[in-house]
Amino acid sequence: MEVLRGFNPNEPQSLTQAYPVADGVTVLSGQVVSLVYDDAYVGKHKWVLGWTAGIPYIAINDWAPSTGLGADADVMEAGKLPALSSAGQFEIQTPFWANSADALQTGGGGDFVIDAPVGPAAKTGYIKVVALESGIPIMGYVTRHRGPLFLGPTGEGNNGVNSSAVAANLHVVTFQTAYAPNTGDAIE
Repeated sequence: MEVLRGFNPNEPQSLTQAYPVADGVTVLSGQVVSLVYDDAYVGKHKWVLGWTAGIPYIAINDWAPSTGLGADADVMEAGKLPALSSAGQFEIQTPFWANSADALQTGGGGDFVIDAPVGPAAKTGYIKVVALESGIPIMGYVTRHRGPLFLGPTGEGNNGVNSSAVAANLHVVTFQTAYAPNTGDAIE
């Protein structure tokens, strides 16, 4: 994932959260995550992959404890994965976008045209184009669709912006965050 605008990790004004990830879950930078309540956990909340309820977030770093592939050592040691809120003001570029069947799309543009509303694709961790009044929250709007782009590691390991577990030269979609609940009620 690349954050093109709106993210300064040293400024506390950004709408970000950092929580532990649920057991057995692998998350890659640029995937959608959601907070779930876990009464057994001391902090009470953990990230899960995909959207379950509430405001969807986008993972900033990789969390891959079982494979170690792409895992950010600092994030793993801290035990918390940072993520950007779709209610924030960010422009995000991600290779994790889905077709209408919620399957990972790796080429072509499909419905990802400029100004198309995007939301979470179920529990896959991908974004997809969503219909207004569909009940799926709007995370933002497509600002551009781009062909192959290298989103691999830069320098030594994962620097908090690029996923080291994502293959090079994937097609990416760029969207501006603009969260809206999209409850299914018509706007009059």
